[in-house]
Amino acid sequence: MKGRYGVDHGRGEEAEATAALRGAREGPSRTSRSPRSLACRRCLGRATSGGLATFTALILIGLLLVFLSNDAAARKGVALALMIAGVIGHCTEAFSMQRNRQYIEQVSSFRHS
Repeated sequence: MKGRYGVDHGRGEEAEATAALRGAREGPSRTSRSPRSLACRRCLGRATSGGLATFTALILIGLLLVFLSNDAAARKGVALALMIAGVIGHCTEAFSMQRNRQYIEQVSSFRHS
């Protein structure tokens, strides 16, 4: 169901965020989640997906170079460097996602207390 300005209010977190924002303008929110925490979830979810795709690509390119290089030490060195960068990036993203979840929980609990 399309609402005002062509926004779909019928499904998902976007509908909840819209309803929460509308409730915040009209008075106390009727939803269990605050608009700020929903906006944070969407923003942080989009940010991590690009990083994960990039680091996965680095690992796959590194593996491809390892298997396609014919005993070329320079290529294997570059491949190893790409794989190490990808693994370190994945570890950093995992830590970041954990901290983001904790932040969202704190924002939600602050809003409801």
